[in-house]
Amino acid sequence: MAERKYKVLNRVDSAEVQGEGSFVLLKRPSWSEMREYMEGKNEDDPEIYGKAFAKLMVIDWNWVDDNGNPLPKPSDNPDVIDQLSIEESTFLMNALSFERKDPKNSDSG
Repeated sequence: MAERKYKVLNRVDSAEVQGEGSFVLLKRPSWSEMREYMEGKNEDDPEIYGKAFAKLMVIDWNWVDDNGNPLPKPSDNPDVIDQLSIEESTFLMNALSFERKDPKNSDSG
């Protein structure tokens, strides 16, 4: 029986940057969403991999700031990306890659 290998929703454990129990829920954009997003953009434009792309793909997380206060979701406030540490930003960019995740490190959902 067929099984979708690249799930639309992918819950990624983010304990390495946000502590035990933290997660990021990513949405793989549809072909039409990607086409609409890329319209008029230069492939070398850093904006493609910046806040706007994170807004499109990061639909939920339970991340907090230094004081333990919840950070807004990038889908609600893309400027939150600017507040992330370099380690958190790097983690998020790696999680947003289109490669299939190792099942031990992510939950399809």
